[in-house]
Amino acid sequence: MDDLPIFTWDTTADKVADTFAEQIMGKNVLITGTSLNGIGFDTAKSIAKYANTVIVSGYDSQRLRQTVDALDGDLTSAIIRPLHLDLTSFVSVRRAAAEVAGCVDRLHVLIHNAAAAVTVRPNLTEDGFETQLQVGFLSPFLLTALLKPQLLAARTQSLVVWSRGHFPRSPDIPPVDLPAVRNPDPARYRGLDAYRQVKAAGIIFAREMTRRWGNDIYAFSVHPGAIFTNMMLKEDSLAVLEGIMLRPDGSPRLNISVPWKDLQQGASTTLVAAFDTRLADSSGAYIDDCQIGKIAKYCEDLASALRSTSLKALTCHKGFAKKLWSFAETATGLRPFEFSDGGEGEIGLKAKL
Repeated sequence: MDDLPIFTWDTTADKVADTFAEQIMGKNVLITGTSLNGIGFDTAKSIAKYANTVIVSGYDSQRLRQTVDALDGDLTSAIIRPLHLDLTSFVSVRRAAAEVAGCVDRLHVLIHNAAAAVTVRPNLTEDGFETQLQVGFLSPFLLTALLKPQLLAARTQSLVVWSRGHFPRSPDIPPVDLPAVRNPDPARYRGLDAYRQVKAAGIIFAREMTRRWGNDIYAFSVHPGAIFTNMMLKEDSLAVLEGIMLRPDGSPRLNISVPWKDLQQGASTTLVAAFDTRLADSSGAYIDDCQIGKIAKYCEDLASALRSTSLKALTCHKGFAKKLWSFAETATGLRPFEFSDGGEGEIGLKAKL
C-alpha cells in the first residue's frame, strides 16, 4: 500500500475511483439522493465507471430519470438501476428495500447521501417525525436494517454518509434531542441545529453499528465538505445559508472561513470511505477530507456532552448510543413502541411488552 497516493482536501472522486478501480469492479452499490448537481450524482458517476451495478434513488420520478439518462454513457460500465425511494415515508423505504432485494442478492456498498433541506420552520413527515431526522437518520437506519441480509451476503462494507455539521453552535444545543422529534416547538426550532443533531445521530449510529455488527459489515461516517448543491437553491435553505454568512445588519461574518469544494471534491471522501483499502481496520471511523478525522466530543462520549438539568436524561447518560439505536428500532417499526413522558435516564420512548 506504500505506493498508493495520499488523498487530500482537493482530491476528486474520479481520482479515487481510478486508484481503486479493482476494488470497485464487480460491486453492487446503492446510493440515496442522486439528483443532478448534487454530491450523490457525482458519487454515482465516478463509481459507475467500474462497478457492476449502481442503484440510484430518489423520490421524484422525473429527476430520477434525468439521473439515469445522464449516467448511461460511454464512460459507464455499470448497470444503472433507478429506485423510487421517499425517505419521508417508512412505507416507501420498506417497498424500496424489497425491490433492491429482488434485483441483487448481494449489496456491497450502501451510501446514505440523501438529506432533507434545512428549513426555517419544522415540518413533519407522514409518519409524524421531524423531517430532517427521518430523512437523514431514521429512514437510512431502517433501510440498512432491511438490507442487512444482502450486505452480509456480500461480506463487505455498508457506508453511512454524514456531514461535519454535527458540531454544536452552543453548549445549550443537545446532540440529539429525541423528545422534540414528534412535536418540535416552532418558537424554539432552529433548522441548522436540527441538521447538526441529525448528523451527530448518524456518526453515533456508524460507531454503534460497528460495535454491534463487528467485522461482518463495515460502517463509516463522512464529511463531504462545504459544497454548493441543488439543495441550497431552495428558499428556506438560502435563508439559513444567508443567516450563517451574514450578520443581522447584512454585514458579512468575517470570522467565518469556509473552504468551498466542487462536487467532485465533495464526493471524493465518500469514495475513500467505501473503497480505500487502507481503512480496512478502521470501521466506525469518521472520514474528513479523505482522511480519518476528529469528531465532536459528545460523539465520542455522550456522558460528558452537556450538563443542563433539563437535558440530563438525554445527553448525560452513559450508553446513549444504545438508547439511540433502540429509539431508531422502535420509531421505524422494527419493534412496536409507544411514546411516554420519559424521566431521568429515559429517552421518552418505551417498548410495548
